Amino acid sequence: MIVSIETPVFKGGWLIPCIESVLNQTSPDWEMSMVWDGGDALSRNILEEVERLQHPKITVCFEERKGIARARRFLSGRSRGDYILPLDDDDMLASDAVERLLAAATRMPWAGIIRARRKFIDEEGEIVDMAEWFPFESRHYHRGMVTDLFNHCQPYLIRRAAYEKTAGWEGFEDFMQAGEDCDIFTKIEEVAPVELLDECLYYYRLNSQRASHELKPEGAYEMWRRLADKTIERIGLPLRRANERQPFTYLSTADRNLGPAAIDVIIPFFEADEEELDYAHSRPKAGRQNSILRLDGRFAFRQRLDPGTGQFDRLELVAPNADAVHGVVRVVVAPAADPGSPIAAGEYRLAGENSVGRTVSIAMQRLGDAGATDLYLKISLEPDRRNRHDLQCYLGYPDASGKGEPALMMRLYRNRPGHHRARLERCLASLRNCGIAEDAIHVVERRQSAAANRNLGFRATTRPLVCYMDDDVELTDKGVLDRLCASLAATESDLISPKILDPQGRIFCADPYFNHKQMPVPRGLGQLDEGQFDYESEVAWLPSTMLLVRREVVTAVAGFDDDYPASQMEDVDFCLKARRRDFKCLYSGLASAVHYNYQRNYNFALNFQYFSAKWQGHPELFEVPAAAATAVRTGVSGAAEKATAGLTVK
Repeated sequence: MIVSIETPVFKGGWLIPCIESVLNQTSPDWEMSMVWDGGDALSRNILEEVERLQHPKITVCFEERKGIARARRFLSGRSRGDYILPLDDDDMLASDAVERLLAAATRMPWAGIIRARRKFIDEEGEIVDMAEWFPFESRHYHRGMVTDLFNHCQPYLIRRAAYEKTAGWEGFEDFMQAGEDCDIFTKIEEVAPVELLDECLYYYRLNSQRASHELKPEGAYEMWRRLADKTIERIGLPLRRANERQPFTYLSTADRNLGPAAIDVIIPFFEADEEELDYAHSRPKAGRQNSILRLDGRFAFRQRLDPGTGQFDRLELVAPNADAVHGVVRVVVAPAADPGSPIAAGEYRLAGENSVGRTVSIAMQRLGDAGATDLYLKISLEPDRRNRHDLQCYLGYPDASGKGEPALMMRLYRNRPGHHRARLERCLASLRNCGIAEDAIHVVERRQSAAANRNLGFRATTRPLVCYMDDDVELTDKGVLDRLCASLAATESDLISPKILDPQGRIFCADPYFNHKQMPVPRGLGQLDEGQFDYESEVAWLPSTMLLVRREVVTAVAGFDDDYPASQMEDVDFCLKARRRDFKCLYSGLASAVHYNYQRNYNFALNFQYFSAKWQGHPELFEVPAAAATAVRTGVSGAAEKATAGLTVK
């Protein structure tokens, strides 16, 4: 990875120590480009001498006066580093600035800007003990719009991939092309977040020749006002600025009386000729996933299955091992009355590190037909000589009492050509029945991640509301979209999801929250729906199984993060990005949808690891303030009153 250090040059008084601070970097992973922008004679003489020296890492250009924004745009357009590090011609970098910033960028690959601390120095280079002009803290937002535009300053490292998704450096013509630094912060954070590195890596020189002296405070206030208005317009936020000085406040201009006619629906579609059997409800409930089954070559897992469930062609087994395991997992299905005569068998070879944290997928070979008799499922591990660890699998129970036969954390599938396409058609028919126009339905069938497909689908939308929906969801209630739109308006929320049920009337997801490990948990999983979750409450995250969102939310956070492979966690990430910009998530148990729960879990471990690293520095987003999280119980049944007594989102 290379950092392009970019310096527009106007004055020569401190240019030599500026260049020396780059040459003295502890990391070799840098290049420096400078453009003389019609500055003083001394600065030109210095750059001409640098050009004659032909340093392999330093490039010098000479241009007529463009102004600071155009000069930065010129440099960023010519440089090729993975990152851009702006450096003013009278300032200095700490000797380890490149090394520390690159290390931070490696730790935080999602960041668009990494901002560190600075110190002030005088004209002689001595440290000046004075308070920072701008706060070193996370930026603040109101309904998607930053309120403290002044919350930025050097040093900041820009990820080029994020920069190239923006219109680049721009300034104000009547202010000598200044304002470009504040402007680039607002643009970058629309495509990737600003993260903080609490280390001093830059020295800002106080001197009478700085351009800020010509700008004066009133000029800065006017630029910030213009920039706020420009940003609101660019993102498409239904806001208007309500005051003249920062922190800015904003008033909503949104049309709150929206219904199904205002909705575009985006459906990522992954076609597969498999049917998931009704086994998932027997998986461990929340709070019971701490029980672990160990297959060590001596002990095997056994479970009785009914004939319908036993006729499967593929099994997915969650094996979240911390250690590498070598050996063969064997699966056998046999009649309960004759365990020695299997009707199906399959195996999977565990190859050390390749199995760690992965979902094991085992194809079954049919050996016979058991008819209507009860069956036994047996799963065992045959370790090889290199094996030093047992295979560990999640183990739970099929009911809340903890009694009965154990149930592995697994899924069972049967081959059924056209099954998934048929479910999609059922989903589409239910949307039409709810009043969604044909041109408002966008099915994306690309073989890429769910996040990438949702982002691609969004580009085809125009309506003020966007509904993300899985292709195996059915709206059995014709009025569900009307109720969601009404709740969105009444609570002034920005994202909303209904109660999600399975086809048997059990809860798939209600009132979601984060547990103490910051893992997203769907409340009520597996419980029979008896109205116990028929309330509304503000929550920390919502599932994309069915997620209705105001359009400005998507534009303000640049949609879903498509660095999540396939699926899992990208919807939780999307909600935290939205809440980081002060958008509000609402769970509505007053509306429901049916989910047939066809999904793949191969990527959960990997995606959760990325998610945890990305958000561990923002613990405030894993909770909802108690006052906001209190459930709304209008028209709630007695069962719901009991279930929600004293409810807060954990």
